[in-house]
Amino acid sequence: MKETKEAHSLLDTHLSAAKKVKTSSWNGWYYTDPQLWRSQEFALICRHFPDIASRYGYDDLSPITQPITEGRFNTITAAHTIMALKSYSQLAKKSDVKLAIRALPRASENPNCWCRRRVVC
Repeated sequence: MKETKEAHSLLDTHLSAAKKVKTSSWNGWYYTDPQLWRSQEFALICRHFPDIASRYGYDDLSPITQPITEGRFNTITAAHTIMALKSYSQLAKKSDVKLAIRALPRASENPNCWCRRRVVC
């Protein structure tokens, strides 16, 4: 949108409505999965609202990454998650945002093993 004020107004309306939607359950249906619209929303904000996305932190990114770490994804949600993370990394590259993605092993796991499942490393 070329009208910044109207675009921000639409985004604010969408974000406030999205907060009211219960999205804790994963249904696994391709186009109705909450992870799909969260990823689309995240990518759109990163691409078109860099002023908002540059303030994003872990809490804003976790709805995108948490389903992947829990193994709750399908082909389309994985693709949209990649699109969202790519948009975020492009924003970081353009605006000098410091970006790091890490995984910490659980206390009971081998600290040298990065894999999530119990596999011999």
